[in-house]
Amino acid sequence: MLFAVDRLEVLVGDRRGVRKAVEGLLDIALRVASKYLPKAHIREGCEAGVWGEQGKIASVGVYIDRGVLLHGIAINVFSTPTSFLGIRPCGLDAVPEFLCKDEPPMEIIAQALAKETLAQFWRG
Repeated sequence: MLFAVDRLEVLVGDRRGVRKAVEGLLDIALRVASKYLPKAHIREGCEAGVWGEQGKIASVGVYIDRGVLLHGIAINVFSTPTSFLGIRPCGLDAVPEFLCKDEPPMEIIAQALAKETLAQFWRG
């Protein structure tokens, strides 16, 4: 698991750049999801997240404390019989979509997320 904690100003070039940070996190999730579901796309507003043709694939969460961004990205990687039982993505009448029909090695997804996070926020 990758934890990327830093000041907003370092991550997005603006100490008030919460929206820019959220957009960056959604871009990371989209780049990873697109490797498995090429038609994945970002929705905004009350449906904020990464969506596929069948439902929601990924969500992001952020918490800002004294200008420091703490964040998380949740990606629906594979389904089990009870995955997301009773969950309504974004409170909508929508279903979750999963990246894979079979369980991919979680390390591959984690490595892809780490690589994309580093590329997005710490371009060097």
